Amino acid sequence: TKLMHLTDVHLDLNYTVNSSIVCDYPICCHAEHGFPNSQSSQAPEYGSSKCDTPIKLFDSAIDYIKQEMNDVDGVLI
Repeated sequence: TKLMHLTDVHLDLNYTVNSSIVCDYPICCHAEHGFPNSQSSQAPEYGSSKCDTPIKLFDSAIDYIKQEMNDVDGVLI
């Protein structure tokens, strides 16, 4: 049996695309941090280093594992 272990996922259920990646909190990218006009300050669809992991990025990673890593029997998170 071959398992893959994913650690420190930090899944953010409140991640909001286009919300601000600039805030006074340890984690940004939530609607309550506002929606800046500047695209460089907006949270992208698949995440930002200034934020925790959005669901879309996590789902994409799991889909990749399923499709490309056929020898993995399970994933531990």
